[in-house]
Amino acid sequence: MRRVPAHPGPVAWLRRRARWATTALAAFTMAGATALTATGTAAAAPQAWTPKPSPMTTPWTNQVPTGTPLPEYPRPQLTRPDWANLNGIWDFAVTSADAGQPASFTEQIRVPFVAESALSGIQRKITQNDKLWYKRTFTVPANWNGRRLQLNFGASDWRTTVWVNGRQAGATHSGGYDAFSHDITDLLNGGTNTLVVSVWDPTETGSQAVGKQRIRDVAPHPGGGIFYTAASGIWQTVWLEPTAPAHITRLDMVPDLANNRLKVTVRGSGTAVTRPASRSPPAGARWARPPAPWAASSPCRSPTPACGPRTTPSSTT
Repeated sequence: MRRVPAHPGPVAWLRRRARWATTALAAFTMAGATALTATGTAAAAPQAWTPKPSPMTTPWTNQVPTGTPLPEYPRPQLTRPDWANLNGIWDFAVTSADAGQPASFTEQIRVPFVAESALSGIQRKITQNDKLWYKRTFTVPANWNGRRLQLNFGASDWRTTVWVNGRQAGATHSGGYDAFSHDITDLLNGGTNTLVVSVWDPTETGSQAVGKQRIRDVAPHPGGGIFYTAASGIWQTVWLEPTAPAHITRLDMVPDLANNRLKVTVRGSGTAVTRPASRSPPAGARWARPPAPWAASSPCRSPTPACGPRTTPSSTT
């Protein structure tokens, strides 16, 4: 005869329901915690770059390329055949001025246009309480192996710090109008490299030269007087170029008008000595027009029909 289990009493039944509810609640809590952790640690993908409507346009506004704006070699002197333009779309973020590198870059910016401009795709007021962050990757062409790699900035306003693969490149640069470079050879990883740049621009609240820049709203507005909206961040071409270990970095040229000579000081990196040199026009050459310092009585500074050609040597042959 089959034994029928006794029906549990109400106390036992309540105990089993309580254990079930506790187990279910714990599982739900763990699942929720896992989901929250995954959401909090995942880096948000940056929003796709789109241009902003410009308050003032020219016939060329919509012709600016997205991929590589200003594609020409950016430096009129010391041009080198091997180089890589880093202009284009970078990941972008804005933090408080005293913050470190953000965990995620949620926007994109078109370099080298300032964050206040429509062409950058950001078009936002930047103050002394903000820090701009830029990020992109790059690889070094294989045929550059064996040379030093220079990372060049045409200009960035104002205090700029650069990291390559998480390590700072050189010293922080303070200045809004001058070019600067870092030798990043020793920071490369042999594959895809990550470049991060931070810029802090206090504009008129700082002690640097700002001209007529003022922290203002980016939309057109009355009452600005002679002042104009600040221009913050990278605003000239960023590029890479390989060099020899000993290479020229700058030429300082001083004309000696009285003796018809040009004094050239060659400055370099990886060299122990810089030597000034003087050079006269080559034999058989003459000045197309006798050089003379500028004076109020002769204000010509450029080649116009009234002023004539520029003062440059020309060959007589």
